[in-house]
Amino acid sequence: MYNILGDLQMPRVGMYTYPLFRLNALLGTTKTLHEKFGNKDFTREHVAQVLGQKPTSGGLSQKLADLKAYGLISDSQSRYTVTDLGIKATFGREAERTNALDKAVRNVPLWKAIYEKCGKDPLADTFDLDLAEITGITAPESKNVAGAVRKSFIEDIKYLLSVKTPVEEPEPEKPTVGGNLEPARDRKSLMDTPQIEMPATGGIAVIQFPQLGELKGVIRNKKSLDMIRNFLDEIEDYFKTEEQKSAEQTKDQ
Repeated sequence: MYNILGDLQMPRVGMYTYPLFRLNALLGTTKTLHEKFGNKDFTREHVAQVLGQKPTSGGLSQKLADLKAYGLISDSQSRYTVTDLGIKATFGREAERTNALDKAVRNVPLWKAIYEKCGKDPLADTFDLDLAEITGITAPESKNVAGAVRKSFIEDIKYLLSVKTPVEEPEPEKPTVGGNLEPARDRKSLMDTPQIEMPATGGIAVIQFPQLGELKGVIRNKKSLDMIRNFLDEIEDYFKTEEQKSAEQTKDQ
């Protein structure tokens, strides 16, 4: 089932749409666009020229729409820019790439919904039933599309960082210094809350930022510290983007 927009066909399952191109296939495109245009914006015609496609082709429309769906590019008034997420996913350090790819997967609402219900590897025998429950489509409709959706989901979800199911702990008899951190676990779903899988040693870092979610993990070594720095970098990028939007709005007035 497809949602048809002109010559663009976006796969639709009930209330959800999802990218037709897989994330792995679009990383090369993102890298090419950033190598060619850097931080400058570009038009559809520019993209067509770089990729060797016709500006009016449906394939190009699909690719641009999917790049936006993952958050690898943004557009404003028909001009596109490679996002900070797209740059980090292709040119960042290892920890930056890992976090950026994780976030790109989370940008697809259907993948989030499937992951919350089925985990990273949905059972093939029952996935059509799960998909019907998640999306609200009929059983026959789900049976027709379940195989393709499951295949696409598994190809993308491999970039999701491992998450750890919170373990309920007994309440301490006396409050610890700094308060109890347990309530923070209930504010976001597992998909919305990246957590670093580490032994419970070292210092605990909890960063909550409504627009980007929450990071909670144990500071055990330089790698875990880099993850926290990367999350703070994303927060800084968010503020920079908001400042740019505000400046553009002021300029237009």
